[in-house]
Amino acid sequence: VANMEDATITNSSASGSVTGSMSTGGLVGYANGGSITNSSTSGNVTGTGECTGGLVGSAYEEGSSITNSSASGSVTGNNSTGGLVGYAEGSITNSSASGSVTGNNSTGGLVGFANGSITQSYATGDVEGTTCVGGIAGATIFGEISNSYSLSNVKGDNKVGGLIGGNSATVTNSYSTGNVTSSGTEVGGFVGMQGNDRDVPPEGSISNCYSTADMEFYGNKQAGSITNNYGTKSQPGVEQHEADWFNDGSNLTFLGSAFNTNVIPPDLVDNPRPVPPPPPTTEGIQFQIGANSGEENTLKIDTSFSLNGFDADVTTREKANETIDKVDALISEFSIRRSGYGAVQNRLESVMDSLTTKTNNLSASHSTIVDTDFAAESANLVKAQILQNATAALLAQANSAPSIALRLLE
Repeated sequence: VANMEDATITNSSASGSVTGSMSTGGLVGYANGGSITNSSTSGNVTGTGECTGGLVGSAYEEGSSITNSSASGSVTGNNSTGGLVGYAEGSITNSSASGSVTGNNSTGGLVGFANGSITQSYATGDVEGTTCVGGIAGATIFGEISNSYSLSNVKGDNKVGGLIGGNSATVTNSYSTGNVTSSGTEVGGFVGMQGNDRDVPPEGSISNCYSTADMEFYGNKQAGSITNNYGTKSQPGVEQHEADWFNDGSNLTFLGSAFNTNVIPPDLVDNPRPVPPPPPTTEGIQFQIGANSGEENTLKIDTSFSLNGFDADVTTREKANETIDKVDALISEFSIRRSGYGAVQNRLESVMDSLTTKTNNLSASHSTIVDTDFAAESANLVKAQILQNATAALLAQANSAPSIALRLLE
């Protein structure tokens, strides 16, 4: 789909490679509002202009949403390049990207430039860019990121982070584990630059997050620290923040530089290191529906389901309302899974119909080539018998001609 205006796309997929200029996506190029649910792409995407994504090139409008969707192909673009979405203003929930991502400014494993919310999502493909490069998002402004993570190895020049390159959003309960490599400044295992250097909002915040990145630096300057500092002075005039960050001997580098920040170090006594979101699940069933080995010839069904530690508490009005919200969320998750299974069932029935048609056509072709055409052969037999009888009659008549001549002479 090249252009989508307040439309709905559900249970859809694309597997071919896509090449374009501005707003290039594996499924949708430009989405102005609307929603995309239970959809995926597996082809490689290449864009020469702004906004390139594995699923969507650019998703505008705060009301737009992408839910339970994924992209697995590699993505190559210019500015605002992401494994799932190049530029995103709406919400992204329960979604993922696993392909490698290569771009310039604002390059992220999931989203290149995020101006919305990212919830319970992850990225695993390697990411490489120039400025503002991150495992989940290259750059963020406003919005929030929660319960998300990146396993991506990230490489860039300036403003490079394991989760976010340049962050001005609210980030909670998220983490990164990939290696971070840079040849420039403002580099951190989690965020390259927190806040902005214009002394204006948004400033963003980070709480209950961590990084286990294996830091590697190249060049003349090192931004970041390996001595439990969550911020370091990397430019003249930048305040140095000293605080213990997960003071457990792991020597984590968290932030490269901090401008106008509201960074909240967690209390390790009352709030221990957050439990990370679950890794990509491998639970499920995979069907081979084609003759070849590519992903387009397989059909995967995710059979995992969890109550996510559901605990009903109705001791107070507030907790009762929270319990209702949890029940509504589980009902919504159940409905989404049910619709997903229905889509898989429809796909299987379509494949079965297609295979039945192909089998009948193949059998008919084989019969035409190998089996005898009795009608044609019977006609040929009658024709040969007529010719044989006619030939015998002519020979008999020719043989009797001399005797007839002798009788006339007598």
